[in-house]
Amino acid sequence: MKNKILILLVIAFSFFTGCAKKNNTELNLSEVERNTTLNTNQSSRTLAEKILQIVNRDPSSPLGGFLPKLKKITKKTAQILNNEAPYNNNEMSEYLSYIEQGVINSEPDLENVLENDVSFPSGKYHISNLSDKSKVVLKGFVRDSVFPLITRYRKKHPNEHLIVTIKTVGYADSSPPGGNLAALLDDKLPNLSKSMVERRKQRNKELSRLRAEIINDYILQEMNSELPHAPRIEIKKNIKGLGEELPYNEINYRERDDRRRICKAYVTVLKKNNF
Repeated sequence: MKNKILILLVIAFSFFTGCAKKNNTELNLSEVERNTTLNTNQSSRTLAEKILQIVNRDPSSPLGGFLPKLKKITKKTAQILNNEAPYNNNEMSEYLSYIEQGVINSEPDLENVLENDVSFPSGKYHISNLSDKSKVVLKGFVRDSVFPLITRYRKKHPNEHLIVTIKTVGYADSSPPGGNLAALLDDKLPNLSKSMVERRKQRNKELSRLRAEIINDYILQEMNSELPHAPRIEIKKNIKGLGEELPYNEINYRERDDRRRICKAYVTVLKKNNF
């Protein structure tokens, strides 16, 4: 009886050991697969580090949206390299495509964002309040940032359906809106605070959103005049009003400061379907 039990245990052990070896063999990578996975892992980490530096300085940058998927790519490729997950050629192609999109979108100089800041007079938010110089800046943003980014990606992928997103982020300083402007803003705020300080912040947040909306509309107007029937291009809006939040982390601002009454504009170009 003991001999039978021993034989069964040996057979069971051999079976499970064989399965483990088989699974290990199945996960073994070819040299090409290992190199591709390793390069993808390194590219993902390098791009994520670059984007983190940008986002740490400018938290409103849309490049931060790449980080969750880059984290997933880095984790999955590490698992593949450690034989903890199988290699999938289609999956790897999707990862490489996404990294390429991140690289293309992060290529423009960070200084371009500074040049695209658009200042408003205190308490104002209409396009008519902008100086001719500011309008030239917005036209330049479309000409020098939006169109080159679309062209750069289109040259590499002529048949892709592209999503072009214009993100505008409005800011305000701590100057309290008054008079007719305050009344107009109050009409747009359903839950107005009784606290004077909080009410001022609510009004300035709505004011900054209105500024961002006007700028976004102006940029899209300029784009549509040049791209009225562009094939396989879908244009989207992303509008944020951040009120009295500070536009950048590295600048010493005053409570009332025209450097805070700005609207920042960004553009990202992605293919329509990503993993």
